[in-house]
Amino acid sequence: MDLGDRKKKQHYNEFMLQIHEMEHKVNKKMRGRVGETIAIVGNEFSLSKSFFFIDEFQVLDIADAMILKRLFESFIETRMIVVFTSNRPPEDLYLNGLQRHLFLPFIDMLKTRAQIVSLNSIDYRLLNSMGMDSFYSPLGSETDQKVQKVWDQLTGSSKGTPSMV
Repeated sequence: MDLGDRKKKQHYNEFMLQIHEMEHKVNKKMRGRVGETIAIVGNEFSLSKSFFFIDEFQVLDIADAMILKRLFESFIETRMIVVFTSNRPPEDLYLNGLQRHLFLPFIDMLKTRAQIVSLNSIDYRLLNSMGMDSFYSPLGSETDQKVQKVWDQLTGSSKGTPSMV
């Protein structure tokens, strides 16, 4: 299935800045009237997207923490698929944050509505410090041997097992 323009990737901080800007515009349009601005923003944001990828999801700001559940509920309602990476498991998001108890329902929602995949992996940006390269060229038997050596070091095995995520 080709999603064409209906897919988007953003860093978490860039995403939240966009959401807060959109919320500000909605609040200005409403001119003090009471309404569910986050749901409006979420619906508007997901209107042109079927798939959205958020890189480095890490909640540090109370303003973000307080709106994420309502925002993601609107994404679920519009059936937008959201995938994100994080260096923290859901239960550690916004850890020790102000009013964290108000954020816990978002974590509960993630645990019940999302498929959480833990990669339990190393930071591949550090391969060089482990004595491994992160780029191999040109193609050929020498490069194949180098890649195989890295594979064996990282996996502890020369055999891999295909799987579907």
